[in-house]
Amino acid sequence: MACSRLLTLALVGVVDVCQSVTIRAGKTDTLTPDWIENVSFVLPMDFTPLDNQTSFYRELQQPHHHTAVVTFAGKRNTEYIDGAVMLGMSVQKYLPDYVRAALVIEGMSMKSQGLLKRGGWKLITVPNWDAEYCGEGCDQEFLGRWHDSFEKINIFRLPFKRVLFFDSDTYIFRARISYMVNLTLPTVEHIAMAKDGCKEEYNSGVMFFKPDLEVFRTMLNMVATRKREQILDQNLINSYYQGKIFTVDRMYNCVDTVGIQPGQQKPCEHHCSKNAVVSHFTGHPKPTTPKRRLLELVRRPGSPGLACMHTNFGSCGKWSEFYCDIRRHHGKLSTELQEQLKNTGHCCHPSLVYGKDKKVAHKLGYETCMECPATLKVWAPSINMSGLGGVYVKTSLPSRKFNGGRPVYINLDSDLKVNPLYLFFQQKQLAWSIGLDYRVNSAYAYAAMEAQCPRDTKYWNMFNGVGFERKHLNIRAHSNGNRAPKDTDHIAWNIHKKLWELERIVWENGELGNNSNSGETASDAAASGEEEQNATEGEETDVQNGTADSPDEDDLQNVTDKVDIDADDKETAEVDEKGGKGLADIDADEKETAAVEKKAAEADDSEDDDAAGGGEE
Repeated sequence: MACSRLLTLALVGVVDVCQSVTIRAGKTDTLTPDWIENVSFVLPMDFTPLDNQTSFYRELQQPHHHTAVVTFAGKRNTEYIDGAVMLGMSVQKYLPDYVRAALVIEGMSMKSQGLLKRGGWKLITVPNWDAEYCGEGCDQEFLGRWHDSFEKINIFRLPFKRVLFFDSDTYIFRARISYMVNLTLPTVEHIAMAKDGCKEEYNSGVMFFKPDLEVFRTMLNMVATRKREQILDQNLINSYYQGKIFTVDRMYNCVDTVGIQPGQQKPCEHHCSKNAVVSHFTGHPKPTTPKRRLLELVRRPGSPGLACMHTNFGSCGKWSEFYCDIRRHHGKLSTELQEQLKNTGHCCHPSLVYGKDKKVAHKLGYETCMECPATLKVWAPSINMSGLGGVYVKTSLPSRKFNGGRPVYINLDSDLKVNPLYLFFQQKQLAWSIGLDYRVNSAYAYAAMEAQCPRDTKYWNMFNGVGFERKHLNIRAHSNGNRAPKDTDHIAWNIHKKLWELERIVWENGELGNNSNSGETASDAAASGEEEQNATEGEETDVQNGTADSPDEDDLQNVTDKVDIDADDKETAEVDEKGGKGLADIDADEKETAAVEKKAAEADDSEDDDAAGGGEE
């Protein structure tokens, strides 16, 4: 799409507060000098009755004398609005003495505005450059990104003396943020920013600067003469302030990624999660997205190794701590997010558990916060289904896209030579299942309540020869056996060598790394030191970048559908026609989802509680 087509967004109406006249640019192919001049005025402070209740009301009377903490909340995207509310709570905690202002696009609902105000923000409305002004045939996919980037430029015409800006997908974790507001900038031509991970450019998610109309005007002129790839806010800001950027440590805008970020050739060697002052949750979906499955990932400290490997998700290492604060401040968040939080677990950090969650954590323990156990014990509901029971171990078989990146278990008590039983996840059906082939939608049993680990599943349905019926299936963590490495769950059973081996990469104690051999027996250490003939050898891995292409797609598809590997026939016994007579396809319409089971979950009986949260044996 040509730049001229894109820039017909300039047709939006802009109100000149001083003149009380509505000015609309004509239909032109470029951002004309007249239009740029018309919009180059300081944003007004439109006061409301609620402003009287803010702690900084007096400062708002003369904003040009004060430093303000600012964010951009957009218009209607719930995950960004909730993110801004959470950011507001952290600003109140660590920067309570500063004016707090959130830029919103005109047309934001009163409900969303109320959330932001209760989050401690003074709202400042900016014009709505929306798709309706883009013209016929406009590139809507790119417009969505350009739109928000263009609106963000308005921060440079704010009425404040200095601005500490945060993207709404950032969060303050430490009091050291006071360092940023005490920086000294020589002129309006200087700005303080942190490097964008291992990239050469600086990240615009956290900035400290002096607003100036000339800066704003110049950036609009840059937009008028650049191609679309060069007009995103970060590109504009890096270009304008080139050579005049005061570099701050990455801990003030921590964009840690796990593995190799899309577009890069190797993992970033800079890590800041442990010392993060401000975490930047880049990528989509955001940790404030009202999706139960995503929230269950966000709450678990070990999830970065599962959900964030080789993606553009930033600061996954702080997800679980952020989730604890989401739980703490849930009453201030959107009804959509509050509703999903009712069906997700408590905070996974004992020192951060708050209120009702503390009672729940004390009652249920923290087992659901842990990694999927390497060994599970399954008790069948009746003698007719006793074949489904036994000891299941996590295998080294590659988890395909079909399995949503979750581990594949094998039943050691089944016929391993002819018809081994597998416990596996079906991404499309969102169901943990037990069957003869972990690569197909066919099973003897499945769990209607989706969970990250089979240990946490509920509402199992068994095939009785005609259809599925609800039966109680008890699944608990089990001991790993005599030859297993000690003191770790980061192990997998190699079905070829018939021995335990350490998983190559684990996420533990807030960092990514190779698992050590400590605790292995001599024979195990020797075995794990040999050249492995593992299941992924010689096969191609298709790594997704973790960014949702459109809001119509399932957000979580990009989190869990990370690896697409065709399983080796040597590693999985083929389904024998005779042995497969007892199998049945899981009908997506027949399968009961978590939403359907909501009422049952609220009135859950003690038997199901046992199935969901059994302790270690």
